[in-house]
Amino acid sequence: MSAGVAKTGGAGATLASERTSRRARVSEAVSRCVAEKTHGDTITRAELEAWLAVTYPSHGTKAEFDRANMLFAALKVDFDAALLEEHRMAVESERGGRWRIVHPSEQAALATTTARDAFRRGLAKAQAIASNVDVTQLNDADRARLDDTSARLAAIQMFARKNMGRRLGGGEGAK
Repeated sequence: MSAGVAKTGGAGATLASERTSRRARVSEAVSRCVAEKTHGDTITRAELEAWLAVTYPSHGTKAEFDRANMLFAALKVDFDAALLEEHRMAVESERGGRWRIVHPSEQAALATTTARDAFRRGLAKAQAIASNVDVTQLNDADRARLDDTSARLAAIQMFARKNMGRRLGGGEGAK
């Protein structure tokens, strides 16, 4: 079937089949990666698609291609986690559908960058949620709570701007 996923009878059987297949695909991909690559090497999208046994339909609907892309993305997340947990190899995204296996001496800096980016994205989303409220639907207590939340988010942003670089330095000796 499309996206390299075999279908079986019944919804529960399909889910179990995909889950088992996902686990097996990721395990196989990690084994092949460790056998062929080492720290500092680059993994291309084509290699990863082959290792994960993700196939795209030669002809199909947008939905079929989207399904294949979603499957690849889900398998990629599992692959990254398994490679890190089982073999202590972190993967960093590069341009052009490639990923680099980070050298152990660079993993602390990657961890710092990852934390900083996640914090900034989360704070930006929280501020967008708090600033886009239909206040006509709120009572006085809810408005006060919203104002308090907005003030707290602004304070967190100012604190982070001032201290984040210092506290999450380059990963070496940060407190």
